[in-house]
Amino acid sequence: MKIRSLIALFLLLGIGAFLEVSAQRRKAPPKPVAPRSAYLPPKTDGLSPDKKARVEAFDKVWRTIFYYYFDGRFNNVNWEAVKLEFEPKVRAARTDSELHDLLDSMLERLKSSHLGIIRPAVFEALEAAKETAREKARERELLSASGEDTIENDPPPNFDDPLSIYGPGIELRLIDDRFVVFRVGENSAAEYRGIKPGFVIETIDDVSMQQLFARVRILARNEPSVLRQIPMEIVNEMLNGEKDSTVKVGYLDLEDKKGEIVLRRERLRTVTASMGTDHPEMQLTFVARPLGEDTAYIHFDNFSLPVIDKFCTALSQLGSRRSLIIDLRGNTGGIIGVSVALAGMLSDKPVDLGTSIYRYGPEPLIAQPKAKQFKGAIVILTDELSISAAEMFAASMQAAKRATVIGAQSAGESLPSVTVELQTGARLMYPVANYRTVDGKYLEGKGVTPDIVVPLDRQSLIKGRDPQLAAAIAELSKPPAEKPRTAGEKTESAERGSALLSGPVPPPPPMKAPPRSLGTVTVKAPPPPAEPPNVIEPKAVELMKEFERLAGGLKAYSAITDYKLTGTVVTVTMASRQEQDYFSYRQGNTRHLNMVKSAAIGETRSFRDGKIMRLTSDLGVEIQRPFLASIAETDFLYSITRSMQPGDYKHLAYLGVFDRGDRKVHLIDGKTKDGVTIAIYFDTETKLLSGFEGPTGGLSFGDYRKVGDVMFPFNISSQEFLNIQLSDVQLNPEIDPAVFEKKVNCFDKP
Repeated sequence: MKIRSLIALFLLLGIGAFLEVSAQRRKAPPKPVAPRSAYLPPKTDGLSPDKKARVEAFDKVWRTIFYYYFDGRFNNVNWEAVKLEFEPKVRAARTDSELHDLLDSMLERLKSSHLGIIRPAVFEALEAAKETAREKARERELLSASGEDTIENDPPPNFDDPLSIYGPGIELRLIDDRFVVFRVGENSAAEYRGIKPGFVIETIDDVSMQQLFARVRILARNEPSVLRQIPMEIVNEMLNGEKDSTVKVGYLDLEDKKGEIVLRRERLRTVTASMGTDHPEMQLTFVARPLGEDTAYIHFDNFSLPVIDKFCTALSQLGSRRSLIIDLRGNTGGIIGVSVALAGMLSDKPVDLGTSIYRYGPEPLIAQPKAKQFKGAIVILTDELSISAAEMFAASMQAAKRATVIGAQSAGESLPSVTVELQTGARLMYPVANYRTVDGKYLEGKGVTPDIVVPLDRQSLIKGRDPQLAAAIAELSKPPAEKPRTAGEKTESAERGSALLSGPVPPPPPMKAPPRSLGTVTVKAPPPPAEPPNVIEPKAVELMKEFERLAGGLKAYSAITDYKLTGTVVTVTMASRQEQDYFSYRQGNTRHLNMVKSAAIGETRSFRDGKIMRLTSDLGVEIQRPFLASIAETDFLYSITRSMQPGDYKHLAYLGVFDRGDRKVHLIDGKTKDGVTIAIYFDTETKLLSGFEGPTGGLSFGDYRKVGDVMFPFNISSQEFLNIQLSDVQLNPEIDPAVFEKKVNCFDKP
């Protein structure tokens, strides 16, 4: 369940050009498939605040699935009947915990991965840890400001991150219904005390693992997805724990002799990685090392942003080795977009990473080659705990014939998903798409089938051998003719992706000559309907002039040629909310940059110079297109100045007062002298511009504040799916030209 949909990335790529509403037709956000019946909100009159929140949370979960769940048939479940069945139970629930259990039971009817309720306790613990981190940072700042911050006061290199994981450093696998040590962390407490791969863990703090497994098997009704994740849960919930605490472990050693040992929980070698708004942070383990003179080995246990730079750096440090093993065993997935950058560093041709199939249609994902290139042979290792983005990446590289997959069948839990916050503080995670590989395979419920199946067995581990890793080394040692392909095949979809994502747009094919006919018939077309006469109503002119006066005047606004804007941007897609830092720079009519940043997906930049629009992302996406429209006419300031100039219109009709969101507005219907139809909204209270809509889209404005000689909107939004809240506005400042230069990532360097 640890995966984020790339839908967030697609939307962010649109943010870069969201102000281009007057020069280019912007594609509207997809609408959900029409439901089978009208939605009726729940009645909450007379309920206590707690009960009301539970009913509303239930309604939000049911409604979100109804409108946005990828399967419009709900796996043949009557979702409306489910609502009627569960709503009385929800109204009778006495606690939030009871509600969350009911929601899980309801969602289980759909029998889907990446679907469930994340309890608020998870986020409360994370917030407490974050506050500890902030407090320690403030303490260090105070020491530095007072001059007391000396070498002795500096934190050591392994200074604890409050979100760090503490444990003995053991990784388990379920082999023959026993919990077998699969890996032991380097320099970990377990390694120091002599725990080795092949040991069987029999008890943890006197809890019998055999009895625990038997009970879970009964409760899980032999559900494969639950059973295969038990080893991971035991590590997270029982072996790992509080800093410097201890855990008592009973085991069978390599000779099946019983033993017992107390292990200290020490800080594991992990890095905190964000998965986005409303999703708990994860810990990333990344290992890169040489395996002999010819082969490099890279292992990471999730797909998060830090993987990209670490992977790129590892390719540089591992030098000219001719083959690479990517170990995705135990990789629980993450951000699909990370695979774009990784695949781009592993193929000199575009790689089709498959297609996410939403209710409104398919969205393919293509990885373009990067300057950083590994051209040797590749083996990818998978097992039953290779989940989600790990499966998608392995399947894509396998389908492109760029890598050989070795190991065990992956989990088959590969649905792109998002999270939504509920009124109780919990989060709903739900899948928004199905996933299909380029060769037409659906991984959900099936997983990736290795090219070479190698089961994990305890006897090999006892002998100090990892059979799956050994098979990978053997495969890469074969003569060149038998090795995996060293370059991705240029599939039809990859060629399509290359055309979509790079280079100028090809010209349309030449028109064919019309077929010859035996004769012609003249048909007189009916006359076009008469347009209503143009009018210029005094009330409309009065409102526009009043706005000009209150906002500071057309002259003052027209003098704004440069600016630097800073704030946050919130995007909403399929009910999922993402918040990121926002920056916008404009320098005259020559250069304009919109940029968003987040810990989850890094930096996304949209740059325009009047000739091109270049969109780049830390996830490896790069799109360049001709863009010949004037920056002045595609800036949001254009909407503001056009609302001050009644002389630019041949038609201005005042239509009256209407509700727009939570505000009342005056509405003006206008038509410019060049025939463009415009709708202009002025707030009835402030008399300031509330909205401006044209044939290609619209913007809303609010939270006006005095900046220099003008009243400037600090809130700018678009069609209820994008909202920018500015915190700092600088008008006509000095702007460092370096801001507009293309950001160079590690993968951009050979």
